Amino acid sequence: MNIIGTVEALEALNKRLQKPISRQLFSQSIQPELLRTGYAKQIGSVVVIDAEAWDGWWIGYIAFRERKITAGEWTKVHPYSAAEAEDYRDGVFDAAA
Repeated sequence: MNIIGTVEALEALNKRLQKPISRQLFSQSIQPELLRTGYAKQIGSVVVIDAEAWDGWWIGYIAFRERKITAGEWTKVHPYSAAEAEDYRDGVFDAAA
């Protein structure tokens, strides 16, 4: 597994978003879901993320989520979800939405 750190992951994510997210939001909302579902691992005090999954579909899913919220189709409190990220990867959502 290729891995990246959280700083690199957040930088890559924010390049794709209209409204960049803070390190705090990333740590409180996205990172726990990545850890819970095995897309990230904690090694001591460091969290590493599966780079293939992050670059392959997580970033796209989070940008898609942002567009859905902006369009008023999802609420701002719509949780980050590994299941939705996987659905995004599998083409369940219309990526152009």
